[in-house]
Amino acid sequence: DGIRDVERSRGLGDVYKRQPIWSITKSILSSGFGHLIQSSQLKTETPISIFYTLDTSEKSSINIGNLLMMNSGVGDNLGYVSKSDPIQYILSEPLFFSPGTWWAYTSAGTHLLSDIMIKTTGQTTKDYLDNHILNPIGIYDYDWESIKDVHNGGFGINFRLLDMLRFGQFYLQKGKSGNRQILPQEWVDISTQSLVNFNAERGYGFLWWIDKQGDDITYSARGYSGQFIVVNPKRALVICVSSRTRNNNFDSLDKNIEIITFNILLTTSE
Repeated sequence: DGIRDVERSRGLGDVYKRQPIWSITKSILSSGFGHLIQSSQLKTETPISIFYTLDTSEKSSINIGNLLMMNSGVGDNLGYVSKSDPIQYILSEPLFFSPGTWWAYTSAGTHLLSDIMIKTTGQTTKDYLDNHILNPIGIYDYDWESIKDVHNGGFGINFRLLDMLRFGQFYLQKGKSGNRQILPQEWVDISTQSLVNFNAERGYGFLWWIDKQGDDITYSARGYSGQFIVVNPKRALVICVSSRTRNNNFDSLDKNIEIITFNILLTTSE
């Protein structure tokens, strides 16, 4: 209900085939932190200094919310994936700005979140999400890249298109699956609102992208080379895309979202 599934047979449109979803991984990780916060294991204000020994007071002021909003100052150095100690490598790098003063996209910052989930729960990130989010909503058939025993928090999940739709529908239903509330509605609402405003039309939540056109708001999870989960609550619609494009800059991805949502999806659903 509420899902429109359009499948195109161009080699990437098989809804049952696992595909790399790249940075959509981040939005899935966000749901796990919603569960951690719901169960009072963490707060968005929890400083990361309780998990790590840090070399500056600025780094010690970074909290969970900063990492979820990408305003921590941690740089987007993807070199961590090939290091012998990826977490220490990320933590030893200088900050790009003081936490909370600016915004910058960072997969390294979200990889810290994956490690923090392990430190908090004693489970792998995948096990925790499987137990509390993904398996309860019917997602089982996927894999997730691990780096030095930490699942990559920046990217690395391979999902079926069908499960991308399932995850988007879960958020459309405000964290419910059937009659069971898996995530509190409050978490879904806050994580998919514009907590960092880029301009009047675009912003960022807790690892979700926000797009506005007047009073019409959509939120989306986005992955490298054209992977999208787009949710429009006003029309109770979810649309997912698994594609391949050479244009991966933010302006290009924003234009794709505008085309998908406001030029096609919403006009055809009137």
